[in-house]
Amino acid sequence: MIATCWSRSTNCLPRCFSPPLKPHFRKRFRQGRREIPQSRRAVLFQPHLIKGVLKPGRYGGMPQDSKFQLSRAFAVRQRSGGFTLIEVMIGVAILSILAAIAIPYYNGYIAEGRIATAIKDIRQIELILNDRFLDNDPPATLAAVGINMRDPWGNPYQYLWLRNNPAPGINGSRRRDKSANPVNSDYDLYSMGPDGVTTAQFTGKNARDDIVRANDGDFIGVAADH
Repeated sequence: MIATCWSRSTNCLPRCFSPPLKPHFRKRFRQGRREIPQSRRAVLFQPHLIKGVLKPGRYGGMPQDSKFQLSRAFAVRQRSGGFTLIEVMIGVAILSILAAIAIPYYNGYIAEGRIATAIKDIRQIELILNDRFLDNDPPATLAAVGINMRDPWGNPYQYLWLRNNPAPGINGSRRRDKSANPVNSDYDLYSMGPDGVTTAQFTGKNARDDIVRANDGDFIGVAADH
């Protein structure tokens, strides 16, 4: 049977002519193939595949397909479960790009939310002040009507009584548009915005981010949008 299945001219070693197993391989074989990792079975049960067991010229040399199986088995065995430096660098680069895109959007979302909160607060204060003006009893300050609210940036809301105010010097403190015209006839009500400072005219550098009431309540929003 050996003579029929083996030929020196084929330059390969068939399974039926495999050398006998060594003692430690024979012991492993008795324990069962399922207890041995798949990546090592080709080496454990076919020791003639190991490079060096078959010397050049013996049995026609090692078959090409056996060499492929052996290299594949050792490649699986030597592969580690950690990350390479290139993989870590690629991961850091991806996270940096995502952060560069997400952080500006997040900051813009927070800023818009604070502006919306300031507009809502000014609307609520306006309702209280309008009732007092309808009763011909305008308050001199917000504290006079029990209002001690602060804007989303932690600064108190600003109020200036204009209509029939007997106090001198009121005209110089009135809020004005880009043409320097007063924006309200009854009272000014505004937040100084994120920077916490302001100027009377909306086009001023420190006033463009203010949240203002203008046109006697017809406009409430950012001063730069007026």
